[in-house]
Amino acid sequence: MKAMTTALGAAVMMAALAAPAGADFVRLGSVDVGYRVDSDTAYTRFGGRLESLRLIASRSDILCRSVIVRYENGDVQNVFSGRLDERRPVDVDRRGRARRVDSIRFVCRSDGFRGGKIFVEGEVGHFRDEWRSDRS
Repeated sequence: MKAMTTALGAAVMMAALAAPAGADFVRLGSVDVGYRVDSDTAYTRFGGRLESLRLIASRSDILCRSVIVRYENGDVQNVFSGRLDERRPVDVDRRGRARRVDSIRFVCRSDGFRGGKIFVEGEVGHFRDEWRSDRS
């Protein structure tokens, strides 16, 4: 029993160390989302490679039919579909690490009368200097 408790404690500690609690996320920008009509909106202002992407809904919950990432090399990937709850960050699933993103296409809608907004954040991590120089 003691060995199982020790193993469980070690697993929890390893998970905490692997979690991106100290992740270096930077707010890159945002897109507006319309009321009850799927709108097709793109975000294209990227600079440098990113380790991961995060989306945050603001002003309302947002339902996305698709969120599609186009990489600089031409590859395309649907990274998210579903509900973005207001003010709850969602880390999107991208292939590989440290890929250069060319654009993100959102097909999303808000059920809030005033519409909503999706904030795009990127984890720049080891690429902070590259990201800063590419954005200037």
